[in-house]
This record gives sequence, C-alpha cells and structure tokens, in this order.
Amino acid sequence: MTHTEIRILLMQHKVKLKDLALSEGVDRTYFSHVIAGRSKNKKIRTKIAIAVGKTVKELWPDAV
Repeated sequence: MTHTEIRILLMQHKVKLKDLALSEGVDRTYFSHVIAGRSKNKKIRTKIAIAVGKTVKELWPDAV
C-alpha cells in the first residue's frame, strides 16, 4: 500500500499517530517515517497494522 492509503486507513479507524507514538514512547514523526517507508521498524509496523486491522505484509509487501 502507499503511505497515503495507510494514512486513509488510520483515519477510517480513527487512529491518531500522536496516540500510537505516545504508547510507544517515540515521536509521531517516526511513525510517519515508518508509514512512508523511510524507516522499517518491525515493532512500529506491527503496531500500525494492528490498529487498522491488517497484516504487516498487507500494508508493506516488502516486509520480511
């Protein structure tokens, strides 16, 4: 999926990056980097996938 599609899913599920970031103790910009593919943190990808009801592989097909 593109980063725009992932952001749309987050909005549809009423998930805010700020809330996800606070729960992980990281800055929300880091979540943005993961969504855009500039960072490939497995834990953050998993957190996002769970929040939108998808698998990591569905959101990021390049994920191992």
